[in-house]
Amino acid sequence: MLKERTKRIILFSVFVGVFCFSNSVYAEEGGLGRATMRFLVDAAQEVGHRVDAMADRTVEYFEARQAARQKVEAKQAEEIKALEDHIRGREESGLCVSDTDRDKLNRAKDELERHKKQSEELAQKAVNFSAKAADAGIEVSKNLGMAAGDVIRAQGEKATKIGMAEAAAREQGMASIAKVKEWLRWVKDPQNIIPVAAVTVASIGATYVLYQGIKISSNYIESHLDQPTLVRVSSRLSMRERIKQLFGAQEITSRMSDIIIEPKTWEQLLDVAEETKKAKEFGDNLMNVMFYGPPGTGKTMFAKELALHSGLDFAMMSGADFSQFDEGKDIQELHKLFDWAEKSKKGLVIFVDEAEVFLADRGAASTDTRSKRLTDAFLSRVEKPTSKNLMFVFATNHPEVIDKAVLSRIGRQIKFDIPAITERTKILDLYFKKLFESSGVVVDDSVLEDIDRFGKQMDGFSPRQIETTVELIIKAARYKTDGVVTSGVAEKIINWKVDELKEQLQRNTVSAA
Repeated sequence: MLKERTKRIILFSVFVGVFCFSNSVYAEEGGLGRATMRFLVDAAQEVGHRVDAMADRTVEYFEARQAARQKVEAKQAEEIKALEDHIRGREESGLCVSDTDRDKLNRAKDELERHKKQSEELAQKAVNFSAKAADAGIEVSKNLGMAAGDVIRAQGEKATKIGMAEAAAREQGMASIAKVKEWLRWVKDPQNIIPVAAVTVASIGATYVLYQGIKISSNYIESHLDQPTLVRVSSRLSMRERIKQLFGAQEITSRMSDIIIEPKTWEQLLDVAEETKKAKEFGDNLMNVMFYGPPGTGKTMFAKELALHSGLDFAMMSGADFSQFDEGKDIQELHKLFDWAEKSKKGLVIFVDEAEVFLADRGAASTDTRSKRLTDAFLSRVEKPTSKNLMFVFATNHPEVIDKAVLSRIGRQIKFDIPAITERTKILDLYFKKLFESSGVVVDDSVLEDIDRFGKQMDGFSPRQIETTVELIIKAARYKTDGVVTSGVAEKIINWKVDELKEQLQRNTVSAA
């Protein structure tokens, strides 16, 4: 909101500059110049009023945020007092106080101290912003006032020059004045309306392009410049895509029909998709879900299509990405992610891959202190399974590792399994028809006739492994058989991949033993 208001004042100032320039070029006998002067004076007053109003709104905005933070701090203070009373009571009774209780108290105090520090920084930002807004208003108004003074001086100089020109014209003849009058008559002649109109239309077009450029740049900066480090992928349009959209490029369409999965699971996923879409339409809360199962089974793909189908923004992160931060910095980045997500105007689906890495069970012996603090910080921002503007889609290969408190914040849990023979055959058929068509290779009829047999051979393959196998078949056809895919080429590659999978399973079995 603050960026939008600042942008409007900048656009208003640009408009003032364009107006002044046009008047200086086309002023005739001082009439428009005086109008410009009056306009500049009025504009200076208007800018002052707008800056004052913006400063008031800024203060209201910061006060609202400050009030929200104070509520959080009050709640945290109550929790700290309750913990201190609990510990004091056990000590007075001669009972042992567990390290868990003391750690929880210390974490609560650290969190409260962090919130207080952020509140102080927020208050200072409010003071600084108001001061800058006032300085900006004064500077703009001063410049407009100086421009008005320049107009007055220009009018005096113009009057002097007109007098000198008239004297020179009387002495040397009226030839030059006649030429000027002739030019003015040409401009006013209705027959010349087309050239004049062309210049006018060109000016309007240039102004429109300038405005759209400012708008696109502002949206791009607001959407991407402050994007958290944790976000790997976001569906918010890039600047190039916004420009394409401005000139009528087609928007991305859903590929939900390309998802092939076991019927029972597909029915559950369709329910989630429709419930999420309706919740968005009716303004209801969005429900968090968890997808679990082997890697490469379509969890990421469906999460993206879910966001697109429901009209929500999409962002992707991984639990493993927290390892890149120093201790303490990881929690700051997590809070930054939440703050960024809350700014989404459409609502946001955050896909959390490898969720078990940073949301592991805090009661397990293998979970370190850093992971426990990350989980505590996450739970402090996610209090229940639903949220007004934010939906989490957790993905994990190990659902049994997820912390129980995190599971209580998840409304639906859906298993993604390795496809059975029916689904494998459909996936193979989809890739043979779509990927081969886009790659430019020729598919022999024998390949399509043997798809059922290939599907039986690829038992245990995930959709991702099937796609990789098809890509290898494409390369083999392009590089070795002049771009023709035969059944023999396909079977050779598939046999290699089947052997690889068997060896991988054997290694996993030995490792588990």
